[in-house]
Amino acid sequence: MYIWIKNSLIRTIQENRFHLIGWFVFIAYEVAAVGLLTGKFATLGDYTVHYVLNILLFYVHAYLILPHAFRKKNQIIWIFPLMIVLEILLYVFTSYAVEFLGINYFGLTTQGTTTLNFAYLIRALWRFIYIGGFSTAYYFLITLHKEQRRTEELEKLKLKNIIEKQNIEQELIKAQNAFLRAQINPHFLFNTLNFIYNKARKTAPVAAETIITLSEMMRFAVQADQHQDAVLLGDEIEQVEKLVYLHQLRQNHQLQVQINYTEEVKYIKLIPLVLLTVVENVFKHGNLLLPAHQAAIRLYINNNQLFIETDNLVYNKPSSPSLHSGLKNIRQRLHHAYGARAKLTSFEDDRKHFRLRLTVSLDALEYPALVNNSQGEMLIR
Repeated sequence: MYIWIKNSLIRTIQENRFHLIGWFVFIAYEVAAVGLLTGKFATLGDYTVHYVLNILLFYVHAYLILPHAFRKKNQIIWIFPLMIVLEILLYVFTSYAVEFLGINYFGLTTQGTTTLNFAYLIRALWRFIYIGGFSTAYYFLITLHKEQRRTEELEKLKLKNIIEKQNIEQELIKAQNAFLRAQINPHFLFNTLNFIYNKARKTAPVAAETIITLSEMMRFAVQADQHQDAVLLGDEIEQVEKLVYLHQLRQNHQLQVQINYTEEVKYIKLIPLVLLTVVENVFKHGNLLLPAHQAAIRLYINNNQLFIETDNLVYNKPSSPSLHSGLKNIRQRLHHAYGARAKLTSFEDDRKHFRLRLTVSLDALEYPALVNNSQGEMLIR
């Protein structure tokens, strides 16, 4: 306990050393100047009471009265004078009460009279103006310092945002360059796939259907990535259904996976390839062969938010690093596009199911108003 008190006292002294030094110099100067000019020095008790009251006045005025008086700019004309008058009355009354009690009950000796007369009021008022003036200057000094620090913080934040924006632009340029270096000429690729499809559709219709479906998916991915900031979810859902179809062909339609979505989500525009990436992760990392653990992909709107959810059994092995990197890339893209209005969460539950939820506020998306006509059909308004 003693060590804690000692350390706290040392820390307090270190944090307020400039205040302590300033008051020591001020008190020493005043005592010496007044004593040498008048030839009289007061008692230690008189000095203690006198300067404790003035120090309290200094800090109460700077940290309580002035901040409260200047808080409401439109009412400062009457609040400030009123608070100053009340502060003067409180200071005079407190000074007189302390001196009266000290002299009559604690043996305090003072140089001046303690009679509450005009001279005493003038002396107390002068002391208030003297100490209050220093306190007011101190208040504006610390206020200016706070404003400067706030300005510096804003400048640092602005600079940080500029740097982050530059880094994002550089990363985007690198990604675009990498994409351009890695891709085959799309026209040549799609023409070749179309040629193979035409050759195979009579002799191997299943293979031909697989080729044309894959070609359409690749065309969508290339066009969405190169030319569009956002795509209709209806178009991407169509590609997801093709992706499911291709995987079912590979597994002889044994995969246990279901897609559910409401009609209204098809008209929402979202940055491209997010849904496809999320669904691809389901096929890449999920165990989809057990009927008791059917994978689910859901898209719906609730509470003015778009929800994209997946739920699938995972293989009995550690999570693949590619899963986390894929989700990290999606989070970065969502953050750049929608900021805090998009949120992606994922976890593995007790049933060894990997569950993912993506929410995006509709305020951040292109989303037309939808109404039902008399036949119950969904229409865009």
